[in-house]
Amino acid sequence: MHVIYVPVEFRPDFLQYARAYYAADSFGLVGKTHDAVYEAIHQLHTVPGEGDAPDEGKIAAFYAKYGAKPDEFLQAMDGFAVNVKIAKAKQFAMRSRITSTPSIVVNGKYLVKGKSWEDNLRITDLLIASERGR
Repeated sequence: MHVIYVPVEFRPDFLQYARAYYAADSFGLVGKTHDAVYEAIHQLHTVPGEGDAPDEGKIAAFYAKYGAKPDEFLQAMDGFAVNVKIAKAKQFAMRSRITSTPSIVVNGKYLVKGKSWEDNLRITDLLIASERGR
């Protein structure tokens, strides 16, 4: 089993972070930065958070701390490869009927809708076991 993150643009202020995720992935930085970017947004407030105006410069500066050159990172955020991934993520979300984050889809078939996060994880475990048994 493996987890695939699919950043989706639910609102305009989410788009730059979806772009940043895919750009970071192209630079091989997701493993180093995934938790750190969450912390920078929600705990440290060093990059714009929910409802704030997007600031690509601050986002690129954040990734520069992990080895990306800011100008190259900005180019990647608006590049063809990232645009394709954004479009595919949007299609996946629509096809899977994802309306919020976080959401879990198991094997591209089942959108988990529990009553709590713990319930989501319990249902996910059952679905994974069922899919492995096939």
